[in-house]
This record gives sequence, C-alpha cells and structure tokens, in this order.
Amino acid sequence: MQVKIQYKSTGLVYGKIFIIGYNFRFCQAFEDNKGKELQTESYDINTRIWEAAPVSYLEAIGYDVWNVSTNVAIDEKIYVMSSAKSLSYNTRNGCCENFHIYDD
Repeated sequence: MQVKIQYKSTGLVYGKIFIIGYNFRFCQAFEDNKGKELQTESYDINTRIWEAAPVSYLEAIGYDVWNVSTNVAIDEKIYVMSSAKSLSYNTRNGCCENFHIYDD
C-alpha cells in the first residue's frame, strides 16, 4: 500500500482489491476535520500494482463506519454496514451513498 490506512474496509471487484478508509493522522484530528476525503487504494492481483482508487469528497461520516467486519462487494460496489450507518462505495467513480435494508 502507498498510504497507511488504519480504519478500513476491503472488497474484491473485477480482479482488484479495494481498500477504503481513513489514515491514522486524520482519525486523531477527526473532530476538527469535516468534509475530508477518504483514502482509497486498489491492488491489481494480476499486475501486482498498487494505485490510487477513485475517491469521493464527503461530509464527515465518521471514520468508524469503515472499520467494520460486515462488508461485501457486489458488481462494482462495496457495501459497508455498521451499527450506525450503511454505505456503498462505487469503485468506478468513487461515489459513496447511503443505503437501507428493508424488512418485508
């Protein structure tokens, strides 16, 4: 990895491992940093090369949402669920969106 990412989630999408989260320095000063960018990288398992992945500019959503054990990659998105929030990260354009799971 090119950047140390402490609070992170991962997903395998189209032959690349994506890592999404915040670095430790940002986490220490989180209360004073609203609207920061996520740190994102991808690792191509065929070429064995790390590269920056698309990133979205977000309002502060809490770094802890990316430090979860519940995430899944479906198509080109990585879905992350914590006790407080559920987000999806689009690996093509870096957009993050809230999503909801509905009970039927």
